[in-house]
Amino acid sequence: MHIVIIAPPYHGHLTSGASLGGALKKARGHSVTFVASAKGQRYAEREELDFVELVGHDQAMEEGDQRLASLSGIDAVRCTSECLVHYATLLLRDLPGVLDTLEQPVDAILLDEILYLAATSVAEYKKIPFGVHATTVSVSHSTDVPPFTTTWDYRDAWWGRLRDTAGWMALLWQCPISSRPVVNEWRLQHGLPEIPSGMKRDGGVIQVTQQPYFLEFPKKPDTLPSHFFYTTPWHTDTTADVTSESTDDNSSFPFDKLDASKPLIYASLGTVQNQSKQVYQNICQACLELLQEQHELQLVLALGKKGVAVEDIIPPMADNDNNNILVVDFAPQLQLLDRASMVITHCGMNTTLETMARGIPALAIPITNDQPGVAARWRSLGAVMVLDSPAQATTVRIQQAIRALLPEASTYRQAAKTLQRRLQEETPNLDETAHLIELAFSANQEAKEKKEGGSDYNNVPLTTNDSRAKEILKGKQVEPPKRKRIE
Repeated sequence: MHIVIIAPPYHGHLTSGASLGGALKKARGHSVTFVASAKGQRYAEREELDFVELVGHDQAMEEGDQRLASLSGIDAVRCTSECLVHYATLLLRDLPGVLDTLEQPVDAILLDEILYLAATSVAEYKKIPFGVHATTVSVSHSTDVPPFTTTWDYRDAWWGRLRDTAGWMALLWQCPISSRPVVNEWRLQHGLPEIPSGMKRDGGVIQVTQQPYFLEFPKKPDTLPSHFFYTTPWHTDTTADVTSESTDDNSSFPFDKLDASKPLIYASLGTVQNQSKQVYQNICQACLELLQEQHELQLVLALGKKGVAVEDIIPPMADNDNNNILVVDFAPQLQLLDRASMVITHCGMNTTLETMARGIPALAIPITNDQPGVAARWRSLGAVMVLDSPAQATTVRIQQAIRALLPEASTYRQAAKTLQRRLQEETPNLDETAHLIELAFSANQEAKEKKEGGSDYNNVPLTTNDSRAKEILKGKQVEPPKRKRIE
């Protein structure tokens, strides 16, 4: 089969989507074309995928990325939404032509959930079966739990449900931006019916997320579509670090300055909303004061996108001659996680899952979008301490977290080791996820060839109860816990 993967221009989505494409090609033997902005080319090359640029240089997208880097909270959510609406417009403009120019006919499309309305419209117009992959918290199927923009804990009580409903109403009021008007205008122009209002999106032959089932709050039985599968992190230990801002092979990182005898703290606030200069300074200051108290540790702080200078972050210190605090623009994250004793993170889904896969406790400082929701889910599993916003990331609170998380005997470390084991034993791995996608697409391709139902366009879902899917899964869990019914 020839499968086209469509990804938005953000690092977390590009790296996870490309990893999934790599499994479909290398483990399942399919031809895969990665369709994304120019940023996506190096991710496609990493996985040896064919690449087609979807959108060329766009000034509005670039300006949106620059604004987003310095925002947090609801302001960043609004900015993200505006960028995605604009990207949807570009996708509707360019994707049909891209699909037409591919040398090999497209058998199936695998699209990122945050591009759902626009990308599924093109798939429907082209009569191509599609699947959906979610690299973050699945917004389409989360309205029965706390809003993903909050760090609220799940509460299965009437007041908790009332709070959640009010929270979602407030979020939609504060951020009413949607690509639906743009998409519906395009659909009417191309002879397709309008998409009604609402957030629930149940289309496709399969929906998969790299979010493991236990990193989700309990859900009502009717919330998820029957073809939605919770899986496992879409990365491997041998995957090279790739960022949208750096093309080097990490050879410039000063590995010789790392001291294996000291516990390593790895800190990163991601590659997008990461210009929190004060938070970076507080992290360094907290570690410096702990060093002065004779605590053994070493800090590597990666700034990500350039916008904050290294020299503005490192506090004046005479005790850093031994390289106990290293501040760099970019760092080879996976290699450092392999060495780390704890992590300080913004709780982007990829960093969260990469940390979890290594059995490391963490301090979470969520900034915006789905990061608070990821932090709340992770906290419920006991392996992370959470500061609800960057404003709470004071030197004192960061020190308190390090003291609680760093010891080998900490309960957080024990919980982190348990989560690592559960990932390995209870969730379908990357190759099994690719096998499920293959099964969903191949069944529809066979139906198309037989012209079952008298249609050239088939969209028959592969459900979690399908005997063929169960044979692949071998008892592994793909559904989150069920919410208790309150009479």
